[in-house]
Amino acid sequence: MDAEVSPFFQAFSLLGTPLASILFFLTALIFTACVRPFRGRNWLIAFFGLRLVGATFFLLVNTLLLNRASHGTEHVSWLWIPELMNVLSLYVLTIFVFEVLHDRLRPGQRPPTAILFSFVGRINRAQFWTVSGGQFLLNLGFLALFYGGIGMLLNRRSFDSTDNPFTLAGTISGIFVIYLSWLVVSIWNGLAIAVKRWHDRGKSGWWVLIGLIPIVGPIWALVETGFLPGTRPDSGHRQ
Repeated sequence: MDAEVSPFFQAFSLLGTPLASILFFLTALIFTACVRPFRGRNWLIAFFGLRLVGATFFLLVNTLLLNRASHGTEHVSWLWIPELMNVLSLYVLTIFVFEVLHDRLRPGQRPPTAILFSFVGRINRAQFWTVSGGQFLLNLGFLALFYGGIGMLLNRRSFDSTDNPFTLAGTISGIFVIYLSWLVVSIWNGLAIAVKRWHDRGKSGWWVLIGLIPIVGPIWALVETGFLPGTRPDSGHRQ
């Protein structure tokens, strides 16, 4: 005769389930959004939001696909989305911690992360080229690591027809998630510094969209943001 499981143990065992994670992150998100503003609050809201999306998608994937034998590989292929949300949330949490520590050490001063992630304010040409150059080099490094890692993985002789395909798929998915998360952060950084540079030129940040015009747009944007000096701060545009 099987031992009867107490209701307390059943409730406690639910704490580690995706549903419990969803409820926790949803509650934390609502609470953080409703409290009085504090340094880094938006980053903390973004952290809980990303974890909420990741946990929700993970639950949906497991519910809809895991128990369907014909979709076994599809289940694995979709798991990169919640993994991406989790990795991005770690980036966001790191920024939050950095801003809180910076505010403790240097109260009232704008944190350096504002240059990389904020769309408010202005930067000069030197800051623009410094951040853009560093970002370009980091992107090359991540790109080399991504393709190099995938190439080495696919060329390994240990992965033959007798190996578990889920092991290979999971490893490639992990590498893909890391690179994709960095790509998202890189695009965000690029837009943030471009918008602030347009502000320094005395124009709206929406001018960043001019880069979408083929050929002419990128050249115009490069000349404006990379070579022309800034205007007076009282230009009337959002700083």
